[in-house]
Amino acid sequence: MLRYVFCRHALGRATGDSKHGAFQLYTVGNEVTLSPIPDTLPFENAVVLPLAISTAAAGLYQKGFLELPYPTVTAHPQPTGKTILVWGGSSSVGGTAVQLAVASGLEVTSTASKRNFDYVKALGAGHVLDYSEPTVVHDIVRLLKGKELIGAYDAISSPETMDATAEIMSRVGGGKIVTVLAPPAKGLPSNVTAIASKKDYSA
Repeated sequence: MLRYVFCRHALGRATGDSKHGAFQLYTVGNEVTLSPIPDTLPFENAVVLPLAISTAAAGLYQKGFLELPYPTVTAHPQPTGKTILVWGGSSSVGGTAVQLAVASGLEVTSTASKRNFDYVKALGAGHVLDYSEPTVVHDIVRLLKGKELIGAYDAISSPETMDATAEIMSRVGGGKIVTVLAPPAKGLPSNVTAIASKKDYSA
């Protein structure tokens, strides 16, 4: 018997139909939103994927967000010459964003704790910096200067990480930050905009 996991949220709240709701024995979903679970992957791990993938993809690809080129499944995607900052590359959403951005041909600069450096680099990040270092903002700015930065994805979205990503973006010329939680209503530098990642279910 095949096991499946939704690749996006159950749509009960969007459709108003209980058959599309979650937390029941059987949920009706579109075939294109399902993926078989490998036998080696426990349900406990598989259930992390839908929210992580949909949240990361919404912020990276939807119109009005970062609008990255779509990813490819080739081993060596065509480089775009563009760079993205992913703050929190070892989190579920951040790790997914790193992999998707790399598959879209972008160079990724990310943050993580030192113990997760190898993990985030294995996901494809070209540079990983320790978010706890007092010079991390300066060090990231130095790395990003002169590069074509498409924007930043703050996969943590605490007040501290939003302040840090906003300062970085401002110092490299401004741009857009996608957050997983509501961005601050005020206080951002004038050349920086922030928008929360969410899926548009109207399509």
